Amino acid sequence: LDDSFMEIERVDVEKAALDHLKELMEANSIATAKLMVTDFSHDLTDVIKRLSPHPKLEYEFLENVFGGPGGVPLIKSESPPPPEVHERYIELICRYQPNTVYSYVRSNENYRLEETLGICRKYHISNATAFLLERTGDVKGAFSLMLSTMSKNVNALNDTITACLSMGGGNVGDSEKFRMALATVHTTLLVIIQLCQRNSARLETEQRAELWFPLLDAAMGPQQRWRTEAPELVGLLKELTANVLNSMLGYVPLSDTLQRILNDPTTSSGAFGELKDLIMGMVDTYTYEQTLLTTTNRLLATDINRAISTHRKVVERGLAPRGVRCSDCGRRLWRSPGGAPTRLGASGTSQGAGGLAEDIYVFSCGHSYHRDCVLTRQQGNEACGICNKKRSSAPHNWHRIRSPLAEGSVGLAVAGAAARAKPKPDIKPEMQVQRVEAVSRLHSSFRSTSRLKVLQALSTHSNPHNLSMAVGLTEADEKFQLRLAPCR
Repeated sequence: LDDSFMEIERVDVEKAALDHLKELMEANSIATAKLMVTDFSHDLTDVIKRLSPHPKLEYEFLENVFGGPGGVPLIKSESPPPPEVHERYIELICRYQPNTVYSYVRSNENYRLEETLGICRKYHISNATAFLLERTGDVKGAFSLMLSTMSKNVNALNDTITACLSMGGGNVGDSEKFRMALATVHTTLLVIIQLCQRNSARLETEQRAELWFPLLDAAMGPQQRWRTEAPELVGLLKELTANVLNSMLGYVPLSDTLQRILNDPTTSSGAFGELKDLIMGMVDTYTYEQTLLTTTNRLLATDINRAISTHRKVVERGLAPRGVRCSDCGRRLWRSPGGAPTRLGASGTSQGAGGLAEDIYVFSCGHSYHRDCVLTRQQGNEACGICNKKRSSAPHNWHRIRSPLAEGSVGLAVAGAAARAKPKPDIKPEMQVQRVEAVSRLHSSFRSTSRLKVLQALSTHSNPHNLSMAVGLTEADEKFQLRLAPCR
């Protein structure tokens, strides 16, 4: 309603609408539902109570509120109605649209299981009842209910075929009654297959067989019965068996399935003509899946082997220090002034003047530190203080070289590698400035005449004898600059 109405007027209009709710629903059910839910925000329980004497209008109202099949719901998901309203709507669906109950209970959860299960049992909605039984944990009860429904539908299909054959006059497969009965069997079979697939993953092999094999027998029944009296229907009825066989391949071993088919009394005579295509299809599917699995395992093993090999090479790779001094304190990393490897005695201690003074840490970037510098001055942060590269796994980021003086271990290969690599010593900041100035002076002393100046001299002096003088003049002009202008 418009905001120009006063509050007392809004209340009067709402009361008048509720008093004439039946007439409004008969006139326009969609606009009435929108008026009650969106404009008035009235309690749905009260509206349902007022419409309870007229269940058909009540169903239309709730269908507009919840969206119905393919509609847009008027209620937001953030503020769902109480479960009683959903349960009342489910009961009305059971009365007026029983074929849509299963899809509704699967796509919604704002109802109580026990109450909704009782409603579905009251109206004999088998597929919705089986789904609710499965949600309560009673998988066997759900399967038994759907299997009995499947048997009833198969019996109805057999009765339809018998009636069509007795009437004669054309192919039974073209009969509308036969197609409707066969579609009902296919729908029920699809529900049972989905039930078995959802629960086979958490069952043992024997328990899976208890689900799939009775379903296979029920699907093979019509094909085995009418293969002699109505051979033209075998191709249509064979689809039931093929659907079950293709669905159970990933859950029941192929050998058990073939043994079940071959041991069946109806096929024990050796006439497997009608089952040849099904069995060959199963074997082809099994061969394809086995080849796919073998190829996948081989590729996965190759990738794992390559990854482990690369990881092993990275871990075992030696690291050479960038300098002979600690990157933190500036002291030497080892005692040998020339960086030559130190000879070790039989007891594991250093001989001569050289050797590691203490344990050192060498990071992958090449910076080296004393052990005490890493543990004390860097507060135990096992990352290079200069590069500030924080790594999560220490063994991949640095190598620890133990001192033979401290723990008697050898560990001097990295020191020898550093000596052979002849690393450059660290340069202090003031030395760096002096080095830059020296390079600049060296560059200016070797500066030669540019090609541009030579070309200018050639263009302005036609006499070759005056070329050297012209070049000398151009060399004196050190403030030459290019004149650049933006494109127009």
